This record gives sequence, C-alpha cells and structure tokens, in this order.
Amino acid sequence: MLMKLIQMRQRGQITLPFEIRKILGLEEGVCFVAEINEEGILLKPILGNASRQIPKEERWFWTEKWQKKEKEADEAIRIGRISQIFETAEEAIASLRGGKL
Repeated sequence: MLMKLIQMRQRGQITLPFEIRKILGLEEGVCFVAEINEEGILLKPILGNASRQIPKEERWFWTEKWQKKEKEADEAIRIGRISQIFETAEEAIASLRGGKL
C-alpha cells in the first residue's frame, strides 16, 4: 500500500502526489467523490475526467440513495445473506415464481 503525507492549503486545497496520480492514471480535471467513513476521508475518482463526465443516463447510479443501497447489498453479500446462486436467468425467475415458469 502506498502512503504519502499531504498538506491541506488555503481554502481546503490538497495536491495529490505525482506518484499516486501516475499509478492511478489521474489527469487534470478528474472529479472525485469525497466520502467520510470510519477511517477518515476517502477520495474516489469518478468515471473519467472533466472531458468525460458521467453520462446522464448513468447518473442515477451515483445518487446518494442508490449508493447507500449498494453499500447495504455489499454488506449483505459480505456476511453471507444472499440467495442461492442460479446458473441461468430462467432458474432465477422460476425461483421467484415459486418454481413455475
């Protein structure tokens, strides 16, 4: 794990070290989501840089409400609270319909 010390400057500005930007392929204009978690602040780059923002038809996925549900689903999977695994969509549909197609 690469760790670098950075300093917050005037108006809350920080500079990501070159080595981190290079490893992650971050270019000028990249947007981030800042998330507060139990360890502190997590900065996550979002789909591309300023020249390629999130397409309108994909914005629903990045809403706070949807991301909350994604985290709930991830936690359910992590603790093993999942349904059986189906080989085909037809098997899953049949299970939802009580075994009847």
